[in-house]
Amino acid sequence: MEASNVQSQLRQNDANLQRAKANLTSQQSALTEAEATLKRYQTLMKSDAISRQELEQQQAKARAARAAVQAANAEIAQVQAQLDDSRHQRKKAEVLAPADGIITQRSAEVGNLTDNNALFHLTRNGELEATVEASAEELSLLKTGLQTEVQVLDQTTSGQIRLLSSQIDQTSRTGKVRIQLQNPAQITLGTPALALIRLPEMRANTTLPLSAVNFNADGTAFVMMVNRNKQIERRPISLGEVNQGTAEILSGLKVGEQVLQKAGALMNEGDRVEVVVKE
Repeated sequence: MEASNVQSQLRQNDANLQRAKANLTSQQSALTEAEATLKRYQTLMKSDAISRQELEQQQAKARAARAAVQAANAEIAQVQAQLDDSRHQRKKAEVLAPADGIITQRSAEVGNLTDNNALFHLTRNGELEATVEASAEELSLLKTGLQTEVQVLDQTTSGQIRLLSSQIDQTSRTGKVRIQLQNPAQITLGTPALALIRLPEMRANTTLPLSAVNFNADGTAFVMMVNRNKQIERRPISLGEVNQGTAEILSGLKVGEQVLQKAGALMNEGDRVEVVVKE
């Protein structure tokens, strides 16, 4: 980016630093001379070769020389801070890529002012990836590392999920799934794609239609089952995975126990029912 102003300020601050260091050297020399003279005056004072006033005047000169050295050091620290800031501003004018790759999008134009938006989008090492959209329900079933097949035009290439979006778009109600492609060489950036994701197989020992599951105010689940006396009994359960209208039962029921498929508000615990088996 344009760096003439910050480069000029950098050179000026560097020159100020060199001048401040030269001033410090001069003040240190003056202090050395003032302290040496003060020692001679103190020796002469013992033999009454000089007056008390002359000694005090030399002591004042030595104190002034020390103060001048301190001021020179403070000036160097101030100029050094300005120089560091100029170097930082100069470095900000350099746009460096974090890795080798291909520029896939450029928003920087000659003459424009910069803001907080990205100037360039880079494909690291030239490796393309597929970005597909999935609903919130679909995202809950996915995880990084799952194998996928990506169909692009008449090509099919394999890949795996690299990153799942942590945010759902408020308009489309979908989140983004980023898929790392194993062979993207023949795929052009921006081409529409369809991803087929293989979900891991899951075997549930006990399942029920989701319509048979009820929930308490605190979120705990229960079912209305039929006991041996053909009476309705309320039974707490623990739920596992829920998918496409089917709920996995982790605990609370045994295989073979009878449960009301739709336990409406008119069904109360203790009611007697007649079981009807559909053929």
